[in-house]
Amino acid sequence: MSGTGAPGVLRHLLATLLASARHYGLTVLVTADVGDRLLPGARQLVPVRTVATAEEALVELQTAVLARTRRFHDADTADLAAYRRGHPEDPIPLIILVAGPIPAAIRPGLTAVLAAGQALGITAVLLGGVNGANTGTTELLVAGDGTASWATSPAPGQPSLEGVQLFRLTGTDAVTALEVLSGDPSSTEPEVDAAAEEPAAAPPRDANSPPAGQSAADLPAPGPVTVHVLGPYQISAWDREITSGLRRTAKELLLYYLLHPGGATAEAAIEALWPEADAERGRQRFWTALGNLRTRLRSPSAEADVAVIAKQGEHYRIQDGLLTADLWNFQTALRDAQQAAGEPAEAEVLARAAASYKGDLAGELGYWWVETAREELHQAALHTFTRLAELHSHTGRLPDAIACLQRAVALDPHAEHAYRQLIRAQTAAGRTDEARRTYRQLVGRLADIDLEPDDDTETLIAELRPPSRTTPPAGPATLNGTTPEQLAGTPAVPTGCQGEPTQVRQRAAHPGSGVDPNARHRDKE
Repeated sequence: MSGTGAPGVLRHLLATLLASARHYGLTVLVTADVGDRLLPGARQLVPVRTVATAEEALVELQTAVLARTRRFHDADTADLAAYRRGHPEDPIPLIILVAGPIPAAIRPGLTAVLAAGQALGITAVLLGGVNGANTGTTELLVAGDGTASWATSPAPGQPSLEGVQLFRLTGTDAVTALEVLSGDPSSTEPEVDAAAEEPAAAPPRDANSPPAGQSAADLPAPGPVTVHVLGPYQISAWDREITSGLRRTAKELLLYYLLHPGGATAEAAIEALWPEADAERGRQRFWTALGNLRTRLRSPSAEADVAVIAKQGEHYRIQDGLLTADLWNFQTALRDAQQAAGEPAEAEVLARAAASYKGDLAGELGYWWVETAREELHQAALHTFTRLAELHSHTGRLPDAIACLQRAVALDPHAEHAYRQLIRAQTAAGRTDEARRTYRQLVGRLADIDLEPDDDTETLIAELRPPSRTTPPAGPATLNGTTPEQLAGTPAVPTGCQGEPTQVRQRAAHPGSGVDPNARHRDKE
């Protein structure tokens, strides 16, 4: 494509292709010299991948041709359209190379790639014309006003564009359009009915065991995609954070399979996530979400197999070696802690679990179906912090015990038993003023839900002597016979409770949190 109007027409073409790609996606492979003037500032856009030279682009296209040829052969399909019809759950994007004039040395290679790529969804637009090179291309000449004419004879089947005035976009408008089209379209997706009946609560279980539906011993091997769901939902792939382009339903689907590492059928996932959808709509939503995941988490090499969720038999599951999740790290640490209970290694393993837990499971997202697992993990984390604090206290590591208990009450601001444990640790460390502040904090937080501290807490705080500015304490404060001065000789064990604070829970009391709303109302007799 050449002429003064060619850049504007090409920009409009790319935006149109992206808009019509739906969940299959589009990959624009652009050389740096062309990309900077065609799409200024577009290097961070999901569909746009910049390569340094035309030679580097050719290598990537050759890799893509080989990978797609093998994939289509294995699927017994002849071309991209047939593959998409037979495998709607496995989207393959259209790949377009956008480059300037091609160096003579690589023209034969590009000609071969484009010939093979016709059936594979791989093509190219060369900006500035073909310079007489025999690359198997045709050249469209575009005037400044967008009027088109063929500089070479059009290929069979190509439309007659002679004299047609084509749409154009400026560089700024094109980048804005691509940002919108490649951004998160969650606002256009129907939300789950908030009034839908919630699933029944899971039966009680040991807080140190993995939540229901999860098998910590059967987790896939880690990989280059990292997912954080304990706290703010964050995804990184190939050393870059995915901040846009992922649909709400795609994040939801990924979370579902994180909670079911052994796999589940598409029907089971659809029923759990979108029970209000009819069969056809549910399947389309599943495939769209799956395709969006695979497109957005694609590796820097366009054709590397990064189907994070793949079909195995009748089930879909997260593939080995592709994904690492804080959820799985937490589960594995819980399993190891259960096996190490009462052993010297228990504290180290619990510290690993504590370090993995930054907040409740997808706490900022309103996925009603995840509430049971979220509550189970919340209780397991609360137990982790309080048990780890207990172990630190037994070994005289009072500052570490206090740090763990501070994370516990940040995680659950109404867990009164954790506050009592914290007050005891602060008192034993000689921090009576801090202990009183902790008590006042507890009183304030319980008042928010119309409760008062129970008798055990009141008795504990009454035992604290008023601070004295003139009379020193009779002796060093101890806990389990260990003084703060003896801490210097305590072996170093990771606490797991330092650093980033745990996400604070902002909701009413729940069973097992240490607060029984029916037992202690403010109007006590």
